[in-house]
Amino acid sequence: MYLILSEMDYSALPTDPAERGKLMASFMEIVKKDLDSGALIMYGQSPGGYRGFVLSKQDPKEIYAKTSMFIPHVKFEVLPMLSIDETMDVMKEMQT
Repeated sequence: MYLILSEMDYSALPTDPAERGKLMASFMEIVKKDLDSGALIMYGQSPGGYRGFVLSKQDPKEIYAKTSMFIPHVKFEVLPMLSIDETMDVMKEMQT
């Protein structure tokens, strides 16, 4: 599982509000499709609209391909995460 942190790049966004809204709507359609397919576990956006996160089950190649679609408008940080079961397994291994 991966935690993907996102931040909009103000300098790469259209200055016209209508154009910016259209671009953002196209991004949300991509995210919605991935949520509906199960590729993404969860999506969240800050109320300001310029920072967000995704929990993804995709492999790194799929994540790279997907995040590349948002360049140059969005910057990403991709962090691997362990599930509770994986974390507990590591803790058990440490005790032996």
